[in-house]
Amino acid sequence: MTKRGWTAAASVVVVFLALGACDQNGAGVVHRAEDAVSVPVGQTSARVMGSHQIAAYATNAVLGDMFAIISADIVLQRTKDEEVAAMARRLRAEHSAARTSLEALVRSEVPGLVLPNTLDRRRQGLVDNLQKASSASFDRVYLDQQIAAQEEAITLHRGFANHDASRGLAIHALTVLTGVEDDLTQLRRLRRAIKR
Repeated sequence: MTKRGWTAAASVVVVFLALGACDQNGAGVVHRAEDAVSVPVGQTSARVMGSHQIAAYATNAVLGDMFAIISADIVLQRTKDEEVAAMARRLRAEHSAARTSLEALVRSEVPGLVLPNTLDRRRQGLVDNLQKASSASFDRVYLDQQIAAQEEAITLHRGFANHDASRGLAIHALTVLTGVEDDLTQLRRLRRAIKR
């Protein structure tokens, strides 16, 4: 990310924190700021490391799958919107299958690589913010987080598929990419239907 991009991200955080200080329930504003800062961090990681290094690609892909699965489980407990619940079920199924496939490929192509079984701090922070979201903002928070996660996944999978370091993993990246792009379209459609 460029210096200008980091400056813009920092400005967003400052504005959200200032608004939060003025708000009696500033926690929601702070959580939105944390989620907003996560976007450029994830995109940069996907673009710079994940698209060029087998270990970084596999690690980020499995973390993205875990994030989608855990978030979907939370949504299925809390949402009142059937379309959002259906999307969560779809993402859970797709990311569970992608994770299983990825883990099998890593075992056969990169036997020494140990994939994480817990979320990293950034994604755990997003899960925490989703859990803390008010009922009124819950679906919006979920959809905003998943849109950013799918955009990050597209950057990661497209980048790795173009850097054919491992044939099986590159094919996995291409296979997953089509579904992720379709999911992003559906998530954006759902998000447009929800009032800010």
